[in-house]
Amino acid sequence: MVAESMEERLEKLERTTRRYRLVLAGLGTAVLACVVIWIAVGAARPAQAQNPAGAGKVIRANEFVLEDKDGKSRAALFLSEDGEPHLELLDETSETRAALVLNNGDPGLVLYDAKGRGRASMVVPNKFGPALTLYDEEGQDRLIVFLSGTDQGPGLELHDTKGKRRVLLTEGGGQPVLGLFDENGETRAALGVIKDEPGLLLNGSKGECRARLTAFRDGPVLGFYDERGAMDAALGVTTDGPVLGLYDENGKRAALALLNDGPLLSLFDEKGNTRVGLAAPRSGPGLFLFDGDSNMRLGMGVFKLGPRLDLFDENHEATWSAP
Repeated sequence: MVAESMEERLEKLERTTRRYRLVLAGLGTAVLACVVIWIAVGAARPAQAQNPAGAGKVIRANEFVLEDKDGKSRAALFLSEDGEPHLELLDETSETRAALVLNNGDPGLVLYDAKGRGRASMVVPNKFGPALTLYDEEGQDRLIVFLSGTDQGPGLELHDTKGKRRVLLTEGGGQPVLGLFDENGETRAALGVIKDEPGLLLNGSKGECRARLTAFRDGPVLGFYDERGAMDAALGVTTDGPVLGLYDENGKRAALALLNDGPLLSLFDEKGNTRVGLAAPRSGPGLFLFDGDSNMRLGMGVFKLGPRLDLFDENHEATWSAP
C-alpha cells in the first residue's frame, strides 16, 4: 500500500539522517579540539621551514601562521593530533571565523560568527553524499540539507530549539515525502507521492497509524485505525461508486455502497461471509438473507408487479415462493 511505502521510506530516511548528524557532530568536535591545540601549542611557535637539497622553492614545515601588521595571528595551517590537516582563519579579535578540516578522512568546512560560535558547516562523507548544517546561537543544529548517495535522493531537515528533528522533506526516485515529527521524535504526519499515488498519513502519539488518505488510480480511500493499527472504518470512491466499510478485530462487518444501480447495505459475520443484504435498485427495494457459506436462502422484494418472497436451498434452488 502507498501509506506503508511512505512509512518504510521515512524509516530509511531517519537512519540516513542519523548518520549525517553523527558525522557533523564529529566534525564540530574535531575543529574545536584543533583550535584548542593550535592556540595552546602552535600559535606562538614559528614554522620551522625546511629546504632540503634539491627541493627547489618548496617550503616544508609542521605548521604555518600568518600575522597581520600588528602581529596578530590571522590564519594557521597545521596538523591535528591525528595527523590530519586543518586550516583556520581568524578575525582581528583572534576569533576563529572559518575552518577547513579533514576529520577521519571526511573533508569539512565550518563557518563561525563574531563570537566564535559555529553557525554553518558542510561535510562530504566518504560513505554517503554531502550535507550542509546551519546552527543557532546556542549551537543547536536547526537545518540540515543533504544529498544521499543512495536512491533516497536530496533531503531537508528542520530542527527545534532543542536540536530535535521536527520536519523532514526528501525526494528520491521521483517519490517526494514530507514527514512531521513531535518533540519525542515520533512521526505524527506524512505526506507523499509513492508510485504516482499521493497519500496522507496521520499517526498517534506512539507513532501508530490512526488515519490514512490515499488517492489510488481507481479512486480515493480514507481509512481510520485503532491503537493497534487495525482498520476500524474506510471510506472510498471506486469506479462503481462511493463505499463505506466498518470493521472489527476480525475484519469487515458492514459495508454501505451507492452503486450505479442504487444503494446497497451488506452485513458480514466474523468470518467475512455476507449474511444480510439490503438494496434499493431501480427494479425495487429488496432484503436478502444468507447462510454461513454466503448462499442466499431468502430473498424479499417489492417490484413493479408487487411484493415477492423466495426461499432457497443450499444449492440456490427455489423451494418456496409467494405469491
